[in-house]
Amino acid sequence: MNMLGALRRHSLKWMVAPLLLLALLAATLGSSAQSAKTLTIGVIGSNDSSTMRGVELAISRFSTQGNLIAPDGSAYKLDATAQNATTADDVTKAIGTFTQNNVVAVFGPDDDSLALASANVMGMAGVPVFTASQNQALTLVTSMFRTRVRDSRQLDDLADTLVKSLSKSQFSIFQADSIAADRAKLFIGSLARLGKESAAPVSPSSSGAQSTEGTTHADATSAVTQPSPATETPQLSSMADAAKALLATKPDAV
Repeated sequence: MNMLGALRRHSLKWMVAPLLLLALLAATLGSSAQSAKTLTIGVIGSNDSSTMRGVELAISRFSTQGNLIAPDGSAYKLDATAQNATTADDVTKAIGTFTQNNVVAVFGPDDDSLALASANVMGMAGVPVFTASQNQALTLVTSMFRTRVRDSRQLDDLADTLVKSLSKSQFSIFQADSIAADRAKLFIGSLARLGKESAAPVSPSSSGAQSTEGTTHADATSAVTQPSPATETPQLSSMADAAKALLATKPDAV
């Protein structure tokens, strides 16, 4: 299973969240000619981040239909502002700036480590906060929401579909880079819970050296009851070699 590619496609789905939020705001959408007040959405990230682009895209789509008209006849328009942040202190400052600007919602931070380190201040933002973070240690308070389903849930569903719906029984995992290591482990665990095993993930390496992740099949299934062979993740010198090694396992699902 090309975990990185598959989950990148899945991760794009979280960008629907801005559309859903704005759809709620636009429930009484109209084209009033009166002067409109501005509703600003704050984004913790750079101006060219995928989060900011997603929010701007949603705003652009709704703006073509006119102003938002409240039940009392008040007119509103939408805008977005970004505050880049790389540390928890940066997030605190960003939330402070957003509070002063009376934002109606905040998107981000989406980085797993930063979201966890900033959880307390995010919970006190006073407006809904949406994050794409998949950090399992991140506890969401009442005003915090994830913009996509956890990796563990997605991979459990993927394994369930492959095994129960498609009747697949031999699996090989293509781990494109170290970023996908944790997801590869989760997927192997998902298969193990269904009584299935996977060949050790195949991962290309520009140097052909052992990955610093040290991912092994045994490591990946250490938390589940189904035993598996302790085979190290092969590190191939090129994508082509990795593909050949992958196919050599003769899987019926990749």
